[in-house]
Amino acid sequence: MALGSRFVVALLLLAVACGGPRAAPAAPTGAAPPADAARPDAPAAPAPTAAPALATVRVAIPDLSIATLPLAAAVAKGLYRDEGLDVELVQIGGQAALPALLNGEVGYLYGWGAASTGIVQGAPVKVLAILQDRPPHVVVTRASIQTPADLRGQRLASSRPGGTDDQVLQRVLQGAGLREDDVQMVRLGETSLRAAALLAGQVDGAALAQPFTAAAEKEGFHVIARGADVLQVPISIVASSQAHVAAAPDEVRRMLRGVARSLPYLTDPANEPEIVAWAAQRYSIDPPQAPAMVDEQLGTVVASGEAPEAVLDAALESARAQTDRTEPIALSQVFDFTLLRAARQEIARP
Repeated sequence: MALGSRFVVALLLLAVACGGPRAAPAAPTGAAPPADAARPDAPAAPAPTAAPALATVRVAIPDLSIATLPLAAAVAKGLYRDEGLDVELVQIGGQAALPALLNGEVGYLYGWGAASTGIVQGAPVKVLAILQDRPPHVVVTRASIQTPADLRGQRLASSRPGGTDDQVLQRVLQGAGLREDDVQMVRLGETSLRAAALLAGQVDGAALAQPFTAAAEKEGFHVIARGADVLQVPISIVASSQAHVAAAPDEVRRMLRGVARSLPYLTDPANEPEIVAWAAQRYSIDPPQAPAMVDEQLGTVVASGEAPEAVLDAALESARAQTDRTEPIALSQVFDFTLLRAARQEIARP
C-alpha cells in the first residue's frame, strides 16, 4: 500500500478510537446498590409526615375589652398552640355564657361573674383555674366628689346586685361608713352603658374598667377608689362543664398545660413591654396609656392559678346570697385545681 494511503487509514482508525462511545466505568467494589426508586417495580417513597391538626377550643368571654388580656395575650403568644390547641375567643355576654357552656356551644368559660349564680344553684360546672383574683374595676366620679365619704346622696351606676362592679361599690361604701340606702343605686348593666351614663351626667359615679376608665378621665372624671384594694374574688377563670371534662380529658389536660405555661409568662416583668406593645394594637389603646392599662391587668394575675379557700368561700357565699339557696356549698362541688397542679408538674419535668 502506498504511504499516502496508509497515512489516511491510520487517521481514520485514530478518529474512531477517539470519538466512539466509551464503556461505563465499573462500579467500585462494595458500592451501594442503585436506589429502589430507580427500579420500576420499587414502592413509592413515603410522603413527608404532616404536622398534626390543631384542635379547636372555644372559650366564652364577656366582651372584647382589655379585661380578656390574661387569656388573649397567652393565645397570641402561641402558648396554647404549643399544646396543639387553636383557642377561639367567643364573645357571649351576660347570663348567656353558662347555657352556652352547658349546651356545648363552647368548651370553657372565662368570667366568674356571669356564671357564678348558676353555679351555686347546681349547674354541673367545675372551675379548673383562676387567672385573676382581684377586680380591675375602679370607682370613677365627677370631679367634685373627692373621697368615698362624699358619695352620700349621690347616684351610682352598677350592673346588677352581686355583680363584681356592684361588690366593689358596696365595699367602698362600707369602708366610708355608708350603706346602700345612703346612695341612689342605678342598675344599668354592661360597663359601656354605665360609662355612657356617667359621661352624660345621668349618674355621679360608677364602677368602671378599662378602657372606659381612661375615656372618663379624659373628660375630667377621676378615680376615688380601686377594686383591687378592697375586694379579692375570682374574676377571670377557666371553667368547664363536668360532662366536657369527662368526655375530653386529653383536651382539658392540654388546655390546663397552656394555662400553666401562661401564668409565668404573664407575671414575669421582663415580658411586660412585649405584652404592652401587643395590647396597644389589639385593643386600640393610645400608646401613652397602654403601660398603665396593661399593668392594671397584669397586677391581678394569680401566679399559681389558685386562690385561698377563704376567698373561694366568700365568693360562693356572695353568689349564693343572690339566689334562694339556703344550704352551704362545699368548695369541692365547684373548684377542682388537681388537673392544673398535674399540668404544672408535667411542664416542669426536663
